[in-house]
Formats: sequence, structure tokens, C-alpha cells
Amino acid sequence: MATTTTIPATELQSWQQAFNTYPPPIVRKLGQQLRHGADENLAQLRSLVAGSYRDLLGTAETIIQMDAEAANFELRLAEIGHKCTSESVERVFANVNLREEKQRKGRVALVKKRVFENSLREVRRVVASRGDPLLAGNLFVLARLLVDGDASSLQRKTLARRRVKVLEFLERTMAGSDCINALCAFALISNTPPKEVLRFFLAVRSKVLREECERVVGMLAVYKNTMTDVRDIFPDKISRALAELARVPIWDDKRLDTTDRDILEPWISDEIKTFTPWIKHNGLEPKDVRKSLETFAAEVRKAIIEAVGHRVATLNVLRTLKLREEVMQSYLSITGEGVRELREIFAQRVSNLVHERTSSVLVVLEALAVPPTSSNIDLWDSRPERQEVEARRLGRNSTITSFTFALDEWKREVESLGKIVHRMRRMRWDVDLDLDHEEDDAKDADAVQSALNSSLAEVKPAVYSWLTKKCEDGSDPAVMLRLLREAMKRISSDQTQLVKKLHLQLATRIIDHIPTGQCVKGLRQLFQGAESLWENGSPVQPAPSTFKWLLDIQRAAKDLGTDLWTPGAVKVLKGELAATLSAALGDGFEANPQNTFDVKYLEIILGPFGLEVEGSQKIDKAVEAYWKRTFLLFGILAS
Repeated sequence: MATTTTIPATELQSWQQAFNTYPPPIVRKLGQQLRHGADENLAQLRSLVAGSYRDLLGTAETIIQMDAEAANFELRLAEIGHKCTSESVERVFANVNLREEKQRKGRVALVKKRVFENSLREVRRVVASRGDPLLAGNLFVLARLLVDGDASSLQRKTLARRRVKVLEFLERTMAGSDCINALCAFALISNTPPKEVLRFFLAVRSKVLREECERVVGMLAVYKNTMTDVRDIFPDKISRALAELARVPIWDDKRLDTTDRDILEPWISDEIKTFTPWIKHNGLEPKDVRKSLETFAAEVRKAIIEAVGHRVATLNVLRTLKLREEVMQSYLSITGEGVRELREIFAQRVSNLVHERTSSVLVVLEALAVPPTSSNIDLWDSRPERQEVEARRLGRNSTITSFTFALDEWKREVESLGKIVHRMRRMRWDVDLDLDHEEDDAKDADAVQSALNSSLAEVKPAVYSWLTKKCEDGSDPAVMLRLLREAMKRISSDQTQLVKKLHLQLATRIIDHIPTGQCVKGLRQLFQGAESLWENGSPVQPAPSTFKWLLDIQRAAKDLGTDLWTPGAVKVLKGELAATLSAALGDGFEANPQNTFDVKYLEIILGPFGLEVEGSQKIDKAVEAYWKRTFLLFGILAS
């Protein structure tokens, strides 16, 4: 416990006091502590001495370096002092200014590029939105000012493409009614005087006219608007508008703020900021405007006349007249020059259409096929049986139906054309016309009426000539009679000879179909066994062959159609039958009671045919009595 006692060294005055006060172990420990403390102090002293030495070395090096730098500074200062002349100073300041100018030019070029791109972007926006053309012109001129000799080829190409787009936009705008700003914008972009602006404006309107060539009324509207706009704008209004543009610099237009004008303005040169467009706004006299309008009007009239000619070539009569009314109404409200050429075009076209429409029936007739014989009823036809039977009763087949339809259409065409002529005579314009124009209107109607009369004079004989030709070609006489009947209902004409000819052909056809041989043979017989047909020793009815022959004739005539057997046709048929019997019997006819009865019975039906037979009064009465009983069997022959 005693060995662990710590002796504070500061309390001992000497080593004798330590030995006297404490036991040896403690003194020994105290000695160890003192030796250990001395070692530590020695190490610390050594460390301090080493650090101080290093600091001294660093300080020495710093002093040496500072001395070298001071020497170098003195040397440089001496050199500067030696070289510091006025020429050297000026050269230094020049280099500094050159560097600053180069930096400024770089910033200016960057700003120009920025404003250039913004201006073209705004031009594209205005064009796309169909905005103010004058704003588009100002923006384009500003962009063009920013393109100088140092501009790249890409910028020049971009500007050229944008110029084309702007001019196309101005052309579209000039096609409308409000075009004063577009004209000013064109003058800005192209830097042209009013005379060239007028020329460009008329060229644009001419292009619009050519695009409207399919719409003649649209061409006239453009023509009228152009004449009105030119008289209203040139020369005074356009001169004032161009003079107004020269009063204010383009840069001061507040609508240019979208190009970051307020931000980039410090780097924009005064030359651009103060640029004011100068356009020669005078020099266009009223006489120049009149001369340009006269040239333009002459070209437009020629184009309108040509367009009208092409347009009416595709129209029918009614549409041609409607177009004539619209064109003449619009044209006469603009000018009276060239009216007669337009009238002649319309009158000639209407006359040609009149001739075509009235002659169309001839085309149908040429394509119409007339069968050589009449066809029988086909109950298996697709048409209803009742309709077919009715058509058959009226003698209507496909040929006659087509012929009738063609004539009816032709008649309606003629009536409508007559109304058209009447409409042309009554047509009046909503403009003040002199006597010459009114006379021209009457002449147009007279020309169309003359064409109509001429066509009718050609068509009527042509129809009957076609019928005559078909008759001569061996067409079915029944069909031809019906065609002739339908034609005479609609086209009045004396065709007695043709009718007689057809009646004769019809009778000949029946005679060829029902030969008289059996009847003639019966009349030549002596009728030895005919007493069965007699009463009280006298005949009371004709021979069966005679009666059958008459019935066959009646059936054949009926099969051809009851509508054919007019009194004239029946008369011709009876005459031909009588002549045929007379020629067949000849001079060798020997009369007997039976054939005398037959001959007298035939003469009641057919009329006398040259046979001299003498019958008793009893036979005559028997013939009359038998006829009264049987005439209803011969509906056609009994007429």
C-alpha cells in the first residue's frame, strides 16, 4: 500500500528530504517518474527545435524567392520603362479596341441572326393565318435589311423561298376585295412604283380569271370587281397609302414586338432602326390607268368569249339560256363592248341545239327496225297479259311503241323550243339598254325561231320519206300503216297516196295468205249434189267453200288488227278480192242456181266484180235473207 503512494515532486526541496520522508521503494518510484518526465521533456525540446528549424528553412527559401522575384520585377520594370513609348501605348490601345470591336460584331451578328429568324417565323405565321399582308411585308423587309454581305448562303436561300411564299400570299389576297394593304406590301417587297403595282395587280386578276374559265359567271364577277377596284384604288388611293408608309420607320411598328425587338434593340444598328421605305408614289396618271384598263378589258373580253364558247358546247338548251341570262345580265352591267359576239355565240349554240333536238327523231328512226311481218302474242312475255292484249288490240308492238315515243318526245321538244323562243322575246335586262341592244335581243329570238322553222321544214318530210323508204323495202304493211297513222297524228301532212299504197299491200298480203283457188273451184262446179242446201228447189245458202273462204278472209283481216281496217282499207281489200275472183273465174264461167247464189252473196259483201249472172227474184230474196242472218260474222267485211 505504501508503494502505491504518489509523491508530488513539487513538494520536495531536495533529495535528502525524499529519503528522509519516504521509504526507499517510494523514493525509487519517484526517481523513475523523474527520469521518465525528463525523457519526455527532452523529446519535446527536440521536436520544437526541429520544427523551428524547418520554419527557418522555409522562411529562408521564401526570402530567396522574393529576392529573385524582386530582381525579375526590377528587370521587367526596367524593360517596360525602356519600351514604354507613345507608339507602344497607342498600339496596345488599338489592340484592345480591335478585340472589343470583334466581340461587339459577334454579338451584333448573333442579334441580327436572331431578329432575322424571328422575322421570318412571324412572316410564316401571318401567311398561314391569312393575316395583315402589310405586316408580312414589313417583316420581310426587316429580314431583308438584316441580310448583308456577310450573310450565309443558307440565309439568302431561306429569304428567297420566303419571298416566293409572301408573293403567293399577296396574290391570294389581291384576288379578294380588300387588297390595298396587299398592294402596299407588294410595293414594299419589290420596291416598285404604282405603275408596276397596277401591272402586277392586273396580272393577278388575269390569272384568277383563267382559273375561273369553267365558271363564266365567276369570270364576270372577277372582271367587274377588278374594274371597280382599279378605279377606286388607282392612282390616288395607292399614292396616299405609299406616301403614308414613308413617314414612319419600319422598326417603329409596334406589331414587330413579337420579334423580341425591345430586348435586342441595343445591338441593332441605327441604320436599320431608322430605315424608312421610300417608294416613288407618284408618276401614275389617270390616263395610264385608263390605258391599262383598256388593255386588260380587251384581253378579258376575249377570254370570256372563248370561255363562253367552250362552256355552252356542253350545255343543253335550257342551261344555255340560263347561262345566257346570267352572263348577259352581268356583262351588260360592266360594259357594252363585245356584247354582239356573246349574243352570236349563244344564238348559234341555241340554233344548233334546236336543230339537233328537232332532228333527233331522225336518228331514232334510222336505228328503228321494222319487221317484215307482224309477230303473234307471246303469252309468256314478261309483260302482264292484259297489257300485252291491250297493246295487241291497238296494234302496238315494240317498233310502234318506240316510234310513238320518239315522235312524242320530238313534239314535246318542239313545244318546249317554242316556249324558249317566247321566253327569249320576253327577256328583259335589269340595266339601261339602248335601242340597239333591244333590237339585238329581238334578232336573237328571230334567229332561233328561224332555226326552229328550218329544222321543222327538214324533219317533217324526212319522217315521211323514211316511212316511204320502209314501205318500198318490203316492211310489214300493217306496221307501216300504224306508224303512218301515229306520224299523221303528230305531224300533219297529206299522205293519201302512201296510205292507198299500204292498203293495197295489206290487201295483197291477205289474198296471198288466203288463196281464192278453193272458192273459185267451188264456183265452177255444177253442184250436182247441192240440193241439200236448197229449199223448194232453190238455194238458200252459199256453198261451204265460198262461206269458208269469206270466213278465212275475215279471220286473216282480224288477225292483222281491227285498228287497220278503216273504210278506205276495207274498200281496197274488197276491190282487190273482187278483182282477184273476177280474173280467176274468167269468161268460162257457167252459171247455175248455186253459184249464182254464191256470186250474188259475194257481190253483197265485195261489190260487183264483173260476172254477168241472172238470178230469179226468189234467189235474190234468199241471198238478202241469208246476208241478214250472217253479216255479223263478217265484222270487217260487213262494214
